[in-house]
Amino acid sequence: MAGILLRAAAEALLAASSTALFLFWVRPELQRRRASPLAFALAGALALVVPVRLLMASLVPIPFIVLVASTLLLVAVRLFPGALIRVTGGARPMAPDAEAILERTNRALERYEAGDSPAAAAQLDQLHAMRTPDTDRYIDLWLRYVEEEHARRAGASESSNTTLRQIGEEAERLTKHPDPSNPRRAWAVVGLAAIIGAGPALIDARACIGVEMLLPASAAEVTSDGSLPVTSALTSQPEPGATIVYDASWGLEAAAEARHDPQTRAQLIEAGFVGAHATIWRATDGFQLSSDVFVFHDAAGALSFHRDVNRYACRFSNEAFSGPSNGIGLQVRWSSGDRIVDQISWVSGPRRYVVSVGALAPPADHHRVQRLADHVLRDIRS
Repeated sequence: MAGILLRAAAEALLAASSTALFLFWVRPELQRRRASPLAFALAGALALVVPVRLLMASLVPIPFIVLVASTLLLVAVRLFPGALIRVTGGARPMAPDAEAILERTNRALERYEAGDSPAAAAQLDQLHAMRTPDTDRYIDLWLRYVEEEHARRAGASESSNTTLRQIGEEAERLTKHPDPSNPRRAWAVVGLAAIIGAGPALIDARACIGVEMLLPASAAEVTSDGSLPVTSALTSQPEPGATIVYDASWGLEAAAEARHDPQTRAQLIEAGFVGAHATIWRATDGFQLSSDVFVFHDAAGALSFHRDVNRYACRFSNEAFSGPSNGIGLQVRWSSGDRIVDQISWVSGPRRYVVSVGALAPPADHHRVQRLADHVLRDIRS
């Protein structure tokens, strides 16, 4: 249960991070620059990739790089919004009244700088008839600027720089939407975005946390009859209709090659490997039912290898769960596109047993692999 809650929390934080990046960081900037609806749609789609990928990953294998790439592209949109705006057809035109006022004030400024004050004044006088609530402040600032400039040129010791700066700010406001973001919100987004990087580690860690919780009980069943035969652990039909497709003993090289960890060979030697045996049955629905037994010189070696293997496999697992005989269950997918493998492993004396059920998608529960483990335990004891 702890593993499931940790996974749900991590994935919820990842989805929240992506949503916050779009709503509080990217979308306001696109609004301010009057981006087209297509630009908003593309940026929103990039943000939705994260929660959709997390939702679909349990059903369809989707590479993690998809999540990383979409997040990086979303950040790139915020850092370089002009590129997206150009690709999607440019900025939306500003309101006609604001555009007309800006054009008239530019002409007035040109006349004023050319020394034609009467023509500039005539242009500005016409602004009164064009006033709107949104442009009142802009027009008033221009009229103030002209008065200040007249006074300054008449010898008054005052500057119109402050008014000119305010005119620039108002022009920015009229041509671009105001930016509704604030530093506090920005820091919140940065914190959530950081989870995008930490999230994968949390998701990967949930199974490993479960393994560490289950390992202390792994050696509880320690039995040894003093002999070390290397024989199949699955000697009878595990399910009605199942057929045997593989049954063979392994030496050191074959046993090492059958594991995914490149350190397996060294670990087997250090643990005192004696031999191994693998048995595979195919069920009527096509699922693969497997059982491996690895035999070591003593129980300490078997337990050492058991720890090494589970600590490696947990990094490729969706979750960890308990199994019969103090076993450690893992739901493993070694790489994107591979089958999901529900497996349970346990140690009994100098032997380490592993049973697994291969599936195309994560099973609804672990009952099938648990039944297979119970079947192997009955075969061993009979």
